[in-house]
Amino acid sequence: MPNPNINPNTGGAIPLADAIQWTTNYRNANPTAVKAHFFGEVIIQNILNQANCMGIRMYHALDNNNAVQIVLVGVDTNGDDMTAGIIADMSQPCPTTCGNNTVLSA
Repeated sequence: MPNPNINPNTGGAIPLADAIQWTTNYRNANPTAVKAHFFGEVIIQNILNQANCMGIRMYHALDNNNAVQIVLVGVDTNGDDMTAGIIADMSQPCPTTCGNNTVLSA
């Protein structure tokens, strides 16, 4: 039976000012930490294109070198991780691959 709390409309836009404040708060609390991770559209779309996928769950993780990672996994209509499907990482961390013109990683 589908989980009523799992909804493809979950999430929403926030004002740029909030995004700047929240990312600034994080950087101030964690000055040497990874600021962000970039995932390309292909892997994200591949996860979303799986049958019964309602969205993506993002896990905070540490790899075998204790580097911060983000693990992506599809979530089905029951709210369960689709662990038999595509699980992704291999993102590009910022730093070192940050944009040149973004106020969120300044």
